[in-house]
Amino acid sequence: MSNKCLIYLDQGVLPADKENYIYHLAILVPNRAVLGSILEKILKIWDSIEGYADHLVSEAIYLRDPDGIGVEIYSDRDRRAWIVNEKGFIAMYTLPLDIEDLILHGRRSGVEPRVTRDTVLGHIHLRGSSPEAAEKFYTEVLGMKIKGIWFGARFLAYEDYHHHLAVNNWPIPRPIDCSGLRSFALRRKGLLESVISKGVSREAVELVCGAPMGIRDPNGFLIEIME
Repeated sequence: MSNKCLIYLDQGVLPADKENYIYHLAILVPNRAVLGSILEKILKIWDSIEGYADHLVSEAIYLRDPDGIGVEIYSDRDRRAWIVNEKGFIAMYTLPLDIEDLILHGRRSGVEPRVTRDTVLGHIHLRGSSPEAAEKFYTEVLGMKIKGIWFGARFLAYEDYHHHLAVNNWPIPRPIDCSGLRSFALRRKGLLESVISKGVSREAVELVCGAPMGIRDPNGFLIEIME
């Protein structure tokens, strides 16, 4: 979301919040071959893979880090295969992932199992007490579009992506106390000027990505607005 930093790890203490916390961050790798290669490496060194999923638009691996924060590693399918309805919603679901085929694809490609320069933070999934308020804020203030509603969760994105952000209020595991998401950054042409023009209140806190402005969404998450 910001090309300043992909993930910034900070040692500190965050206030515990049992209602609003990060569900997972999602690392988007360039293609299926890289994903398969990374999966094979992970299986050799990490014994706590939480799950796998075929989401129609993407294939995903789910882990949980030592602080209890979910980490998704995924690759997108060809956008021409995505199904879009008349509302502009993009079809997503959770189906079993063909793990063996994914690993074989990685082996046959011969790619190295590593994070490459074109790896990005594809999306963030938050657990928030009010997905409805989040939808209003991210569409009206930050200019995203609603891309789907699934079991109450809101999936939002810029342009024609399936989602850059999701917010649910499901009863899901939370990070260990004092751990979690300090902030996340958004970089988009004209976004800073747009937010300022709407009179959104600034947060007087340290911004780890160096943004000129920080704001909070209705569920209390800190967003750094990059230039």
